[in-house]
Amino acid sequence: MSLLETIIRASAEKGSSENPTKFPIVLNANDIFGRLKPENEDSDGGYLLRRMVGWEISEKDSKVIELGNKFIKNLKRKMKKPKLFTRELFLEMLNSFLEKTMSEVGIASSEMKSSDPSYTYLLIEKVGMVVGQSVMSLIVENCVTFDLWELLRTILCGGLITRSSCPDLAEKLVHNHRAELVVLCIQYVPDLQSSDLLFILRYLLSSSRDDLSILSVKREWESKALSHIEKASRKLGHKDSKICLHYLLASSHDGLVLSSAVSGLGPAEILNFLKYLSKWLEKYSRFPEAATRSSSLEQKLEACKWIPSLETVVSALGMVIDQHFLCLVLHPEFHDEIKFMQKVVKNLVVETKLGCSIADVIKSLRLATGAS
Repeated sequence: MSLLETIIRASAEKGSSENPTKFPIVLNANDIFGRLKPENEDSDGGYLLRRMVGWEISEKDSKVIELGNKFIKNLKRKMKKPKLFTRELFLEMLNSFLEKTMSEVGIASSEMKSSDPSYTYLLIEKVGMVVGQSVMSLIVENCVTFDLWELLRTILCGGLITRSSCPDLAEKLVHNHRAELVVLCIQYVPDLQSSDLLFILRYLLSSSRDDLSILSVKREWESKALSHIEKASRKLGHKDSKICLHYLLASSHDGLVLSSAVSGLGPAEILNFLKYLSKWLEKYSRFPEAATRSSSLEQKLEACKWIPSLETVVSALGMVIDQHFLCLVLHPEFHDEIKFMQKVVKNLVVETKLGCSIADVIKSLRLATGAS
């Protein structure tokens, strides 16, 4: 089979739950490569590529894979009888599997007690990176089914899942109104698609003030923030639900993916998004020095990493205009907001020109001083 045929076949089989991968975990490369030897020891070395033999996974990896496959089989069998499958039974099965896995990989558990309420979370933190995406996707599915939100928080914060293994996670979190987990999804799931961001945008742009999960995100944000961040969220009038948008806008997701999500917004959601962006523009207009990001401050204060930069805000505004230009022109309810933003942007342009002029003067003075 040629390389092209191999790639085409692999692409066709990608994501098939009926045919799980033979090696569903991250293998120990040191053990594997250490055993590889040239097929022909007497070769003169004139070839760029030499066939190697001796490829074999370690006994430890084999046992971890076997444990995972057995756990998946047992868990799927239990899930077929939802009336008999309880939250307690799931946690019992999960703890047993994680304990066996931890034993196989040689991680000590002397400091952990099964009576500890956070026992399962600790197990996930210890061996979550070992079990593989096939197992983790089923764990996540049951976390949602049994409302095990704190366990799901631990999984998300550990970066233990990808969008490809849990393609409907963002949608499920939105349907369950778990804004705090939606924010973690934005932060720690690296491969979110435009459909996910559209679900998230619609949820955050239309959420009620009474949404308790939204309020919890606000409290967490404020607990991490300094006074100037609190002013940005309170005095500038950001509603609680819009604080969650800070994370989405400041995240490192592909701009094309976000632009595609923005294109799916309805008129009411567009207006709310414009108002949100307008408040940030006003913030940067009133405090232009805030446009200069301090890397040292971001290192000291984690919340600073999730403040949308002026560049990000302007880019998002450009996305709205590009995707909904006719809507903005034809619907009069957008006109007042656009006029206000135009005024703010003009002020920012004046500040920028002034800043550039001063920078040029300083540069000239430095050159003159150096010449003399």
